[in-house]
Amino acid sequence: FYEVTFKDLLSKKRSNKIALPRQVAIYLVRTILDLSLQQIGEQFGKRDHTTIMHSVTKVENKMNVDLEFKNEIETFEKKLSG
Repeated sequence: FYEVTFKDLLSKKRSNKIALPRQVAIYLVRTILDLSLQQIGEQFGKRDHTTIMHSVTKVENKMNVDLEFKNEIETFEKKLSG
């Protein structure tokens, strides 16, 4: 959907083209799989748990102000949850 590679999601790159999709992926992992922040951080390039918290909060805040974005995320959640 965002046209980034798995390698990009795990990279240290911070451009918005990669950062937002990474934050969305982290949010989805957190909400669907309910893993700990530390576990998610390990899977996303050994990131600190505070980085994971920031990603989840950033997506939640964007969903609160951007209805189209919220609908995209909810669609992802439905597709991934089966």
